[in-house]
Amino acid sequence: MKNVEQFHDGALEGLLIEEGTLHVFLRAQDGARSVAVVAGLVKLRASEVLEGSIIYEVLVRGPEEIGSAEIRDLYGASGGAANTEEFAESTAREIRERKAEMLEINPSYGASCLALGAAVEILPRRVWQERFTLGVA
Repeated sequence: MKNVEQFHDGALEGLLIEEGTLHVFLRAQDGARSVAVVAGLVKLRASEVLEGSIIYEVLVRGPEEIGSAEIRDLYGASGGAANTEEFAESTAREIRERKAEMLEINPSYGASCLALGAAVEILPRRVWQERFTLGVA
């Protein structure tokens, strides 16, 4: 698990989903802006997205670090099959086989975010702007 420490006491500034990719806009405490990119988005759970959200920690979990507890957190208490231990364990096994990664943002105040996808990458905003031309036809 990688703890991206520069975002402690920073802010989650917004979320954008486009063409199966999640873009999470982050600001470090020193004001530096970055974007966490989750390519091949499989599942997203975000809550309490508020203006002024303060980040406690940003974690990137590799496939071997995603267990049934993380799956239960990601799918929440939605009831039905997605809320069973059997579902959580089988999904965690599938994630390890697919080598998926998880972005986890835990708040001091406001927004939390769990996102599962094929790959997670955190880019400086300048690099992100050069690589992505979102919404441009």
